[in-house]
Amino acid sequence: MRLTIGLMLLFVGGAVMLYGIGTALHEFVGLYQGAVDNAMGMKANAEQDASKAMIRAVIIGGCGVPLFVAGSVMLKITVMQRIMGRKAVSRRAR
Repeated sequence: MRLTIGLMLLFVGGAVMLYGIGTALHEFVGLYQGAVDNAMGMKANAEQDASKAMIRAVIIGGCGVPLFVAGSVMLKITVMQRIMGRKAVSRRAR
């Protein structure tokens, strides 16, 4: 059960982080593409708008970090307990 919850937290946290990173990069690429295609036709505050959108995306991605960390810690604890349990059982058999 703990393994399943750990995996779910790990994947959900990773997905949220990847979404935030992807959104921030999309805004950056859009700003660069606008500057390359039509530099004179860009809005005067395009950089500020892109900056705000990128900060918002980083905050969204940052919300996935605690889930990712909690999932990885749960998985690590579960795996270590299973390894230690197997070692204890093999010592008893001797």
